[in-house]
Amino acid sequence: MGQWNNTVENAMEKADGMVEILEQWLEDQDSRKEKIQFEEKAEREQIERERQVQFELKLFEAKMKLQYESTPEGEAHASGSDLKVEAKLPKLHTTKFNGTYGDWPRFWNLFSETIDKSSISPVNKFAYLQELLCEKAKRSMEALPHNSEGCNRAISILKDRFGKECEVVKTFVKEILELPHIATANTKKIHDFYAKLSYCVQSLETLKQLDAINGTVSMALDKLPAIRGDLVRNDSTWEKWNFVQFTETLQLWTKRNPLTEEAKSDDPSKKRDGRSQGQCYYQTQQVKAEHPSKIRQCIYCDSHDHRSAACTSVTSADQRKAILVKKKACFNSTGLAHRVSECRSTTKCKNCGKRHHALICGESEQPKPALAAHREEDQQVIYPTVLVEIDGVKAHALLDTGAGCTYASAKLIDAINKKPKQVMTRRVDMMLSSTTTKVEIYSANLKSIDGEFNMDIELCKVH
Repeated sequence: MGQWNNTVENAMEKADGMVEILEQWLEDQDSRKEKIQFEEKAEREQIERERQVQFELKLFEAKMKLQYESTPEGEAHASGSDLKVEAKLPKLHTTKFNGTYGDWPRFWNLFSETIDKSSISPVNKFAYLQELLCEKAKRSMEALPHNSEGCNRAISILKDRFGKECEVVKTFVKEILELPHIATANTKKIHDFYAKLSYCVQSLETLKQLDAINGTVSMALDKLPAIRGDLVRNDSTWEKWNFVQFTETLQLWTKRNPLTEEAKSDDPSKKRDGRSQGQCYYQTQQVKAEHPSKIRQCIYCDSHDHRSAACTSVTSADQRKAILVKKKACFNSTGLAHRVSECRSTTKCKNCGKRHHALICGESEQPKPALAAHREEDQQVIYPTVLVEIDGVKAHALLDTGAGCTYASAKLIDAINKKPKQVMTRRVDMMLSSTTTKVEIYSANLKSIDGEFNMDIELCKVH
């Protein structure tokens, strides 16, 4: 019985194993069948979606074609041509060409891509071209005919006048070479320096002329002595930089030193007396009477009741200069925190035009030339003037025997409505002072009211 039981148990275990194998096979068959059904269903759904998309696309094309053919332009061009559906973009506003070599690449690239290569008629192209030109550039093509020939001639004239590559390259190279020297780490000035340098470098790189000036990178780098160490510190090969590498390094510096809100809102027109708001002033702003303790101490006699300019204790220029030397003060602003070589003030001596304070100028003690009309005590000043006509505009002329040229006010220049024939730097000599500044030269006709004289003269407008 025990042997029989063992035989039966072995047979049952074998049967149970076969049953498990059969059940596993059935489960595999069911899962395979479900997978096949799922794939077939997904394929049917995909086919259905594609049919739906094709149907909607054909419906949309038919709708657009019907709408296109319903317009006069569509009726004229709908014969056998394929329908093109384009998105409606916002109107592009092109900045006018300012008539300079530096602005030509920007203007021409934009005009040629948006207007010249379009399918509009040459007459419309010519009209667009004239609207996008300044008066200086437009004047040379006002007499051209408004047809395709006039449009082609206008483009040819512009390219010949402003599109000379050598002149364009020379303009950008000149701007790079004339970048300002920034002695301090002024964030706003350095950001402006980078913006101008980056524009010129990108323009020359577009013209493929940047390699010709890569040898001047060191000159541009020397114009930023305050941050030179920051720029070259992490690159041992900085001596071999080209302008692209220099510009990228300067860009990283500007990102690490962003402009503050105060620097962004800085308005030069709000600066006191037209000068920089640094510590370099030769005298403080006049203080209100209710705050007398804030008046700056006199540098010459150390008194607190008056300013240096009003000092009566020390009046000799030599004595004042000796005091400044003893106190190691700035000769230009009389400040104690710096020397004249570090002074940021743009003010110069009104007597000789040199870089020192007017109170220590030796020429200020020399006798001034006598005036044609002067004032005694408690008497009114009488200026020698005469009534004349300048190009038909009546004006009063001051007879200044010490002037080197004939100077005119900005109001008179605006009245005669003329453009300068020349702009140059000239030394302006007047009765009591001389200085070197920028001067505009105008041609005009001068005659007296009574007709005694009539002559052509040159008027100078001082900036």
